Amino acid sequence: MEYVKKFRLSWLDLLTIAGLVMTGLFLYLGYSNDVFNSRESLIQYVESFGTQAILIFIFIQFLQVVLPILPAALTCVAGVILFGPVWGIVYNYIGICLGSFGAFLISKRYGQPLVEKMLNERIFKKYSKWLNDGKVFDRIFTIGIFGPIAPDDTLCYLAGLTKMTWKKFALIIVLGKPIPITLYSLGWSTIVNWLNIF
Repeated sequence: MEYVKKFRLSWLDLLTIAGLVMTGLFLYLGYSNDVFNSRESLIQYVESFGTQAILIFIFIQFLQVVLPILPAALTCVAGVILFGPVWGIVYNYIGICLGSFGAFLISKRYGQPLVEKMLNERIFKKYSKWLNDGKVFDRIFTIGIFGPIAPDDTLCYLAGLTKMTWKKFALIIVLGKPIPITLYSLGWSTIVNWLNIF
């Protein structure tokens, strides 16, 4: 059984490396083909994929939660830049919610050994002390999800280690994510515009 767990963890490492390689390849191809020369050229390039661009972006947001390869600030800003403030936030919301569901279910399925591998050790120790106290953790989780600064991905993985039901988890995510995602997306995109970074 221990061998099986190690095997699964090694696949997790491979997935993380594959995600980093794909991100690097995407950036390299983008710069090579002048896609990143301006905001307009990037938008035009994304629009060339049609409706598939939306699905690809939502999938990237999903992966950003399940496998923290890219910073959330970067992908949330990208959503607003590529699809506008309204649809960008909607697609951010869909992708992040799906990723949150994925993190919770992965945690429920594979347990603490995998979660410890996925998360920053310092952050895991900070929050894990409340795992055995359902009421306290539920409050921390709810406040964290409704707030724009808590480590949401970490909380979703940790929630899967508690007795929290899927229904309660999903309800908190669906109701709690819209405001922080909106603030996060618009806040960071405003900073990017103000600094004239892209």
